Amino acid sequence: AYLTRSEGFEDQSNRYSENGKALDPTTSMSYELGIKGNHLDGVLNSSIAIYQTKRKNFAVQLFNDKAFSDENPGKSCCYVGDGQFKGKGIEFDLSGAVLPNLSLNLGYTYDDSVTDYGAEKGKRLSSQSPEHILRLWGRYQFTGALENLTVGSGVKTFSDYYAEGTVKAWNPNGGKDGNGAFDGADIDYKFNQKGYTLWDAFIQYQVTPQWTASFNINNILNKKYLQNVGSTAFGNMYGEPRNVLFTLRGTF
Repeated sequence: AYLTRSEGFEDQSNRYSENGKALDPTTSMSYELGIKGNHLDGVLNSSIAIYQTKRKNFAVQLFNDKAFSDENPGKSCCYVGDGQFKGKGIEFDLSGAVLPNLSLNLGYTYDDSVTDYGAEKGKRLSSQSPEHILRLWGRYQFTGALENLTVGSGVKTFSDYYAEGTVKAWNPNGGKDGNGAFDGADIDYKFNQKGYTLWDAFIQYQVTPQWTASFNINNILNKKYLQNVGSTAFGNMYGEPRNVLFTLRGTF
């Protein structure tokens, strides 16, 4: 069993509020409690961990003041420092040889995490990560004439996740100079990635005692999904499409 505690600190003095004041640092605190086990004379291995993380006072951008950045290289405006992140969850893993030549790995993660970007930004909450993740992977090594051949396949299932909030509309008469800025009425937005499943597989062959060749196929069904969800400005990123990887590995 183990227990860990860690504290974090990040400087934000290059980010400024509307009144020209540098933001205070963002701080964080994390705890993790876990236990690992060995069962059936080493045939099965298990681990379980419970964790909690809190982060506060991180910078949230209200709008970009380009004139400020031009006058102050390396600094930017305008931000508020009221962002908060709260997360807690549990991770479980079970692995071992269920048959002489077949090994399985089963994992599950429950993650209850929410990012709150502060009242001055408007309502903007984000899970940013799935609440539930289930993983199952199998590996089989042949015997006899095919003893150098190993095949495997795995599946990962993710629950939905989202990002939502408000942004300022374009105002043609806005800004300090009246030439237009994004300081108009609040507009609601929401980006949501529904739950999805990814399948992977591999073939591995021991060519010689020193050389191994392997062929991997990831995202076999070519599932299209958002790996990350963010805001209307950034942070929305698609996951990798179907891809293959050939590897030749040698040991000396």
